[in-house]
Amino acid sequence: MKRAGKEAGAEVSGLKQPRRNQIGVMADSNGQQSIARQPTEREIAAAKAARARLYGGEGSAEAVELPAAREPTGTAPVQSVDVVHLPFEELTPLESPETDAKAALADMSSADWAIACRGLLAIRRLSKHHTEQCRGLLDSIMPLLLKSVKSLRSSLCKAAIMCAGDLTAAHGARMLPLLDTGGMTQPGKSLLAQLLLKAGSNDKKFVIEEAQHALDTIASSMDAPAILGRLLPYAAHKNPKVRATTAKCLAATAAHMTAEQWQLYSTKQLLSAAGKLVSDNTPEARGAAKGLIGTMQGAFTESAQSSRHETSDKENDASGDRAVSEKAASKGAGAASEYSLESSAQDRWARHCHSTLGAVAAAPILKASNSC
Repeated sequence: MKRAGKEAGAEVSGLKQPRRNQIGVMADSNGQQSIARQPTEREIAAAKAARARLYGGEGSAEAVELPAAREPTGTAPVQSVDVVHLPFEELTPLESPETDAKAALADMSSADWAIACRGLLAIRRLSKHHTEQCRGLLDSIMPLLLKSVKSLRSSLCKAAIMCAGDLTAAHGARMLPLLDTGGMTQPGKSLLAQLLLKAGSNDKKFVIEEAQHALDTIASSMDAPAILGRLLPYAAHKNPKVRATTAKCLAATAAHMTAEQWQLYSTKQLLSAAGKLVSDNTPEARGAAKGLIGTMQGAFTESAQSSRHETSDKENDASGDRAVSEKAASKGAGAASEYSLESSAQDRWARHCHSTLGAVAAAPILKASNSC
C-alpha cells in the first residue's frame, strides 16, 4: 500500500505544468500548442465600464478624444520695445504745447513703461522750447517724475533722470523748492536723494552716468549757497557711496561760487563736513573733500588779499609821494616778501580753521591743505 501511494505521488509530481511561450500561446507536456483562454462576456463588460469611468467615453480607448491643449492664462507677453533717449540738442518743439502737455502727464502716469518714456520725452521737449507752459505744470510733473526715477526699469529710470536734468537747466531757481521736498529723513519724496542714490549705488553704468550729469547740472544751474545747504545733510549719510557722491557735488558746487558769494557765506558747516569727509573710509569721498578744502582755502586767501589791497590802495592815495620809493625798495626784497605773504596766508587760514571748528576738528583740514 505504501509503495503504491509513493508511485502515485511520483506520477502526480512528475506531471509537467503547461508553460506560456513568447507569443502568449499555451504549450502542454507533449509540446502541443493550444490557444489561451478568451475573456468572458462579464470580464469584457467590466473592462468597458472601467474605461468609461477613466476616459469618459462610450467604450473603447480608441474612441476617446484627448482633451484640447490649454491656453496660457494671464496677459500676453509684451514684445520688446526700443526706447530712444534723445540728447538735449536734438529735442524739437511740440506742435500743440497745451494739448501735448496734458497728454504727456497722462502718459507719465501710465503703468506701461514705454508709454511713460514717451511722456517724459514730451516733457523734455516742452521744457526746452515751451518754458512758460512747462513752468505752470512743475507741481504736477514732479511727483510723476519722482516715481519714474525710482523705477526698477533701467530705461525708464534713465529717461526720468534726463528729464530732471533738462527741467533743472530750463527753470533753475524755480526748481529749488521742489528738489528736496522730503529731505534725508524721507528720501522717497526727495528728487535730490534719489539722484544721489542712483549716482552712487545703481548697478547700471548708464544710469550712474546720467545721474551724475544731472547732479552737475544742478550744481551749475542753481544758486550755489542754496544747493550747498541742501547737500550738507547727505554728507553724513550711512551709505558710503552716497557720501562719496555728495562730496563730489559739494566740491563741484563750491567751485561755481563767486567771490561775493563766499564773502556772504558762513563756512562753518561746510568746513565741518569737509573735515569729516577727508577722513572718510572711501577714496572717492577723501579725494573730493581735498578738492573742496582747496577751493575754500583759495577763496579765503583771495578774499583776504582783496581786502588787504583795498586797504593799501587807500593808504597809497593818502601818501602818493612815497609810492616811487616804496616800489624801489620792494624790488630788492621781492623773494623775501613773497615768502612772507605765502606764510602769512597759510597762518591766516590756519587761524580761521581753528577759530571756526577748534583745534581737533581743524587738524584734518590743515593736513589736507598742506598736501594740496
